[in-house]
This record gives sequence, structure tokens and C-alpha cells, in this order.
Amino acid sequence: MVDRVFEFRLRRELAWTLAGAALIVLATVVAYLPAIRGGFIWDDDLYVSANRFLRDLEGLKQIWIPTHTPQYYPVVFTSFWIEHHLWQLNPMGYHIVNVVLHALNALLVWRLCTVLKLPGGLLAGWLIAAVFALHPVHVESVAWITERKNVLSAFFYLTAALAYLRFESLKDVRAAPTGEDARPTQTKGQPRRTSAADSWGWYGLSLLLFVLALLSKSVTCSLPAALILMMLWQRKRLTIPRLAPLAPMLIIGLLLALHTAHIEREHVGAEGDDFVFSWIDRILIASNALLFYPRQLLWPQQLMFVYPRWQIDPNSVILWMAGAGAIAIGATSLFLYRRGVRGPALALAFYAGTIFPALGFVNMYPMRFSFVADHFQYLASLGIIALVIGGLAHVVRRPRALAMAGVAAGVAVLPILFALTWRQAGTYLSAETVFEDTLSKNDEAWMPHNNLGNLLIRRDPVAAEGHYRDALRIKPEHHPARSNLAEALRMQSRFEESIAETNESIRQIRAKMTNPSARPPRFLAREYHRLGRSLQSIGRAAEAEAAFNGALAIDDSSAAYHQSLAQFLIKEDRADEAAAQFIAAAERDKSDWSSMRSAAVIRARQNRHAEAATWFGKALAAAPSLEEYIQVAPPLIHLLSSSPDPAQRDPARAIQLAEQLCAATEWSDPGSLDVLAAAYAAADRMPEALRTAERSLELAQQLGLSDLTAVIEPHVEEYRRRSNDAGP
Repeated sequence: MVDRVFEFRLRRELAWTLAGAALIVLATVVAYLPAIRGGFIWDDDLYVSANRFLRDLEGLKQIWIPTHTPQYYPVVFTSFWIEHHLWQLNPMGYHIVNVVLHALNALLVWRLCTVLKLPGGLLAGWLIAAVFALHPVHVESVAWITERKNVLSAFFYLTAALAYLRFESLKDVRAAPTGEDARPTQTKGQPRRTSAADSWGWYGLSLLLFVLALLSKSVTCSLPAALILMMLWQRKRLTIPRLAPLAPMLIIGLLLALHTAHIEREHVGAEGDDFVFSWIDRILIASNALLFYPRQLLWPQQLMFVYPRWQIDPNSVILWMAGAGAIAIGATSLFLYRRGVRGPALALAFYAGTIFPALGFVNMYPMRFSFVADHFQYLASLGIIALVIGGLAHVVRRPRALAMAGVAAGVAVLPILFALTWRQAGTYLSAETVFEDTLSKNDEAWMPHNNLGNLLIRRDPVAAEGHYRDALRIKPEHHPARSNLAEALRMQSRFEESIAETNESIRQIRAKMTNPSARPPRFLAREYHRLGRSLQSIGRAAEAEAAFNGALAIDDSSAAYHQSLAQFLIKEDRADEAAAQFIAAAERDKSDWSSMRSAAVIRARQNRHAEAATWFGKALAAAPSLEEYIQVAPPLIHLLSSSPDPAQRDPARAIQLAEQLCAATEWSDPGSLDVLAAAYAAADRMPEALRTAERSLELAQQLGLSDLTAVIEPHVEEYRRRSNDAGP
């Protein structure tokens, strides 16, 4: 009878669990449908859409080498590599994976709550997981493809925590006393004794998952500390044998966290004037951030991509009040802990410890724009959510009252969170919608102004100019915005204004160079390049050439700079120098077929046919599509057919290339057929030349290409005459 009752309860619990899990997954997916339909936004180009390392096996190897990617999170980039080979650059696939990972994380949170036996049992754990899944502060982590870092690292973090807790429980079972006086430690369905291999296998799995979490995002280095808090919640004594297995995790976590901090500073660019803070400043930033995130969780209004960056003033009483408040909350929780109420202190310690890397004590690139961001609290939010729901469950202890309170809370809160998440996810349809939404709430954010200008500059340079000027109004020393403003002015043919802004940008960049004798930063070359283009547009040739050479003096590796100088030299009738620059551009960019073709054309005009043939051949091999192939093949075929240099003539090769060209255009392009006819004629295959030319003329007339018809008609007459002269 007892077994039947137990089996009934087990089945009922399993049914509720499956139904609850399905509801969380379904609600999460539906809430994020607006984001799933979205595209790529800020930084997604660096991580996915323009990431050359996602294309092949060599790129996969490079992903695992530090500094080759924007941040050293190789597991994240490996996931992108796999997806790139599944659905290329369709953003929907990447969005779906993020949403699925987030839903799985919510289920793992529920499981973790059950293992830890938080107050309220299964229902309270489900509420914690559901709130985590549907809370709008997590939209930034889920809807932003770049933040795969958060959802993937959290998945490994939570599974590592569960594996470690399993290791702990099996180890405790093995260590339990045996004999008649031993107290029973096993539960229904659990074996009384386990082998050492079983328990240490779970430890090995936990360590592996922890490393994967760190290689997805190093803020997960807080897991060992979180596990200690879980042990305290379970009332386990923190002995050296119990803590010893955490030592490798602590060491690995610390090393990878320090490595990330180094890359953030040296490679990502988290240094400079925007990061000059005293320790008092950083304490004020941290104390205000500590209170900011719970406020957003409890009252999620005015969520935005870039929050206002606080003005840090050590004399501000309001800023110090946040620190005093944080200390008061911490002291109260410690007082309650000593009185036996452990939950608040442990939950707050988990929150503070997990959010610590984002509190401003370590430089992070986003601190240029704001000291806080929603995606910083993805994992840390669990401490506050568990504190609120677990605290309510602790107060309402009676099972029936607890069930009623849980259902009421779910009915009242979850639909609101769902609606807020749906609305917030809709702002992530595109980069434009993200920045427009941000500016509607925080018009003093210079970064969205600058980036929105970048998105508008091609189709509406006037609107872009307005955003760049707003960015400079807020941050006058931000030279990229000034550089972008110069480009917007150049696109409006306001060249004198563009030149003035570019010169000011150059002055600002050089003023920030602490060592004038050091090599200038590469981005300074971009300013000289833009300056040269503007000067060339208004006929100041000598100054333009000096500017182009100034760009190359700083960054000789740029194919674009060599190409711009070459085009300038062409207009100055300095063809030989131009060819040298086109060749330099092609040598620096093996895919620059246009520079290869230009160099070949110049060499052909100079009767340097061997060089011309070489560069035409390289251009033909590099041509990325049929359109470019059509531009390169005809002059090469002409050179092979009728070069004055007998050593370069190869009629058979010319005919082969011409036939390949016609086949590529499905024998329906009159221009390609005319080229083939000329190749036949050069090889004295006059009947074929005439038939092909007549077909070319017929197609040109059918397509209404009058200019091409006028070109082909004399060819037909010539081939007919030559055929007649040749006789039968």
C-alpha cells in the first residue's frame, strides 16, 4: 500500500514537472517571437556576420587562439562556427538557439532549486524559473546574438553546479557510517552505497562543464564561491576535505578571469580617459550599481540598451547614500543569518559575488557608455529572484496557503512579465530599432547617436549628420564621431567643412598620443585617407597626394589606401605610378580583382604584355561572381588572341576561355559571343567566327541593344569578307 501511494505521488509529481517545464519553454519561445524575427545588431558583425573565422576549418583553429577574436570566448565562437555551416547568415537560426538556451537555463534553475530544497518546494522553484525565463531584463542577453556569451555560459554554469552537487551528495553517502547504529541517509530509489568512481566521475564532469562555462564567458569564475554558499544553505561544514575539490576550480577561474581582463584592456580597448577613476570613484560606481540591478528586477521600467552614465562626484551625498544603503542591507542580512535566517544573506551574497566583475573594479569596454547594462545581471538576478520568491514561501508556510499564494503570484506577475518581455524583444528587430528605442529614453547617450548615424549615412547623410553632431555635443572629444561627421559632410559635397572636421579629428588623435615618437595608431590612417579624398574632390591635388601618402605611411597594409592613391594618380595621368599602387593593393588583398584588372589594363596599354597577361589571369581567378568574370575575361582573351608580342599570343587558350565565358552566360550574352567570334577570327577559323558573330548580332537586335549592335555589325561584315576571300 505504501509503495502504491509513493508511486502515485511520484507519477503526479512527474506529470506536474513535465507540464511545468513545457509551459516555461512554450511561454519563453512565444515571448521572444519578436526577437526571433529580428536581424543582426551592434557587434553582431564582429561575432557573426563579418567574422571570417566562421567559414572554414582554418578559421575554427584560429578561434581557439587568443586575440584572434574580439574576446577570448572560443566555445561561443565555435557554436557560431557550427551554426554558420548550418544556416549561413540567416539571423533567425542564431536567435532561435539563444532562446532555446535561455529556456533550458530556466529549467536548470528549476532543477537547482529542487536539489537545494528552497522554501516552497516544487511550486516556488517553478516560479523562480518562470520569472527568470520571462523577466524583461534578460531580453538583452537573449535577443542580442552577441550575448550568446551569457546564455551559453549560464547553461554550462548551471549544469556544472548540478553535477558538483551530485558529486557532493554521492560523496556524503559514501562517507556515511555503516553498521546497525548508522542513521539511514538514503532516500527512496537511491542506492545505499556508491563507488568512488561514481562520485569522482561527477566531479570530473563538473570541472569540464565549468571550464566550458569559463571559455564562454569568464564571469562564471564565481561558481566555486556560489557552491560554497550552496553548502552553507545545506548546513554542511566547510572543512578542508570538503573545500579541497574546489581549489582547481578556483585556480582555473582566476587565471581565465585575469586573462579576460588583460584582453579587455589591451585588445578590446578598455583603457584611456574613459577609465581613469580613483578607488573612491570605483567604490561609488559599485555601490550604486549594486542597488541599480535589484531595482530594475523589482520594477522593470525604462529598460534600455544604454543607460545614462552617472557623473561620479565624491562630494555627492546621493551617491554615498547608495553605499550606505548597500552596507545597511548587508549588515541586516548578516544579523538575520546569525539569528538562523540564512536565506537573505546567502541570496544577497550570491547576487553580489556573481555581479562583482561588472561593478567597475575591473575595466570593461561598455563602461565607455554606461556603468550598468541589463546583460551584466543575467546570472546574478537569480539571487534576487530566489530571495523574493523564497522569502514569500518562507513566510507562507502552510501547504494549502502556499499553493494558493503561488498560483495567485503567478497569475498576477507572469503575464505582466510576459508582456514586458514581448514589448522589449520587439525593440531588437534591427540595430536601428535598438538605437532609436534607446534614444527615445536616453537622448544623452552619445554611442547610439554615433551608431545610428553610421546606419543612416548611406541613405540619408543629412539625418546622419544630425546624430553625429548630437554625439559630439555630448562627447566633444570623441574623434570617431567627428570622423563620421566629416564623411557625412563629404557625401553632401560640403568638402571644405569635411576637411575642417577631419583636420580637427587628426588633431584630437595626435593630442592623445602620449609618446609623439611612437608609431601612430592605425585608425589615424583612415583620417588621412578621408582627408585626401575630400581634397581631391576640390582640386587640391598636391595636398590630396600628401594626405594619401600620409595614410600609407601609417598603414601600408591597407589595400583600400593603395587603391585610392592609384585612382588619384590615374586622374593625374601618372599611369605607371598608378599601376604600381594597384599592384600593391592586389598584393595586400588577394581577393582584390578590381586592382588586378586595373594594373593589367595599364600594363597592356604600356605594351608590357607579359605583366598584363599575368595580372589579367590573377584577376580572372579572383573574380568572385559571373558579373566580375565578364569584366575580366574579354580583355584577357583579346590579349591572348592578338597581342603584338608573339610570346604572349595563345589562340587556343583564348578560344577556350571565350567558350567558357559563353557557357557561363548560357550562350545568350551577345557581348560574350562577340568576344568568342573575335577569338575564332584571330585563329583563322572564319566560318565559326562568322556564325558566332551573326548569332551575336541577332541577339543584340532582339534585346534592343543598339550601341552593341553598332559595334558588332562591322565585325560581321569583316568576318564575311574574310570568309569570302578565303574561298571554298
